[in-house]
Amino acid sequence: MQLSVPTDKRHQIKQDIITLLATQRITLRMLYRILGKLNALTTIVRSLRYHCSSLASLVSKSTRQNCAFDSEVPLPLTGREDLIWWSENLDMIAVGPIKLPLVSLEITTDSSLKGWGAWCGQRASGGTWNIHDQNLHINALELKAIFLAVQKLADDQKDTTIAIRTDNTTAMHCVNNFGSLHSSTLNSLTRSLWAWAFERNIFLKATHIPGTCNDRADLLSRTTCDNHSFSLHDAIFKRLDAAQGPFDIDLFADFTNYKIIPYISWIRDPFALSMDAFLSKWDMWNNLYAFPPFKLVDRCLSHLDLFPSCELSLICPLWPTQPFFPRLLQRCIARPLLIPTFDDLLQDHKGEPHPLILNNKLRLVVWRLAPLTCPQKQRDFWNSLSEKAQDRHTNSLGIVGFVGVNNDIPLSLALL
Repeated sequence: MQLSVPTDKRHQIKQDIITLLATQRITLRMLYRILGKLNALTTIVRSLRYHCSSLASLVSKSTRQNCAFDSEVPLPLTGREDLIWWSENLDMIAVGPIKLPLVSLEITTDSSLKGWGAWCGQRASGGTWNIHDQNLHINALELKAIFLAVQKLADDQKDTTIAIRTDNTTAMHCVNNFGSLHSSTLNSLTRSLWAWAFERNIFLKATHIPGTCNDRADLLSRTTCDNHSFSLHDAIFKRLDAAQGPFDIDLFADFTNYKIIPYISWIRDPFALSMDAFLSKWDMWNNLYAFPPFKLVDRCLSHLDLFPSCELSLICPLWPTQPFFPRLLQRCIARPLLIPTFDDLLQDHKGEPHPLILNNKLRLVVWRLAPLTCPQKQRDFWNSLSEKAQDRHTNSLGIVGFVGVNNDIPLSLALL
């Protein structure tokens, strides 16, 4: 069932808006009159409050300043844009459903002066504030955390209702009321949030959660992300997972860049299986995935040798002069895969690309490895390369160049 506005009333409101926009001198009384009519429409389509927020904020500000009803009020650009929107769309949006779509997702958020955090089911996200954000009021940070959370955790949603749980009542009221009457900053943030939601036909419903019950999101918001932690592009990981997966665990990750659940973090993380991959027994899993910090590649190879039953897909730079490079060749059990390079291949928790990628000074390779304590796998792989080398007169399709030699047998890269 649906509710609708009678045609004659729609035409009258539309005419009033056109008249107001053509008026040279707009008074507070005129704004009150038109806002009252528009607010009446929001009882039918509640999300229309979004297009009343700038006018409501202007009226509230003028009233607090004790402006007379017949005094002239300057109409800001956002207010004029909203009135134009009403005049152009009133006929199309004068019908609304009695019931909203059921909630399909529940996201819990929190913010601190250091950063923000959010979780939904087994997924989590968060980050640290930049210098500009750190100067904002905590209410603005809480509202911005909600916006970032839905962008990260609900990017695949549309035509639905999302429940937002926050321990900040001001942010809750801003979301539910489509803006703030008292703060232009909060009003602007709320409008950006709802604009994102409307593009996807998503309705947001915020509820309050006591701070004592919001420990997960609170911990995420206070966790400092490693500035050297970068996330591999999802499309590239999906290719790798199709080629060498499914993987059992992500050994080096945090809540901002994990690719697999479960994952092991090197920082305090409420969603991680544990902390410090080097304190874990890797033989609890069979097929391991690791994208460690570059300085830990050598240590990662040493730890792998402790667990003969494991196989590991390791991503690291193509740096043949590094001490770890001969050790990679010794443990290799499949042709290494060269990862294609593009600007957002690696991004930090703020969405910034890796500087070495931008400067074309970093190529990444996926190595399929087994421990030296289980040499049969390496022996079989290198023997297969030796046999093929004797019969091959040209490079196979997909081969992009030689990467090294082991026991006089050359090893070439394939493109992922």
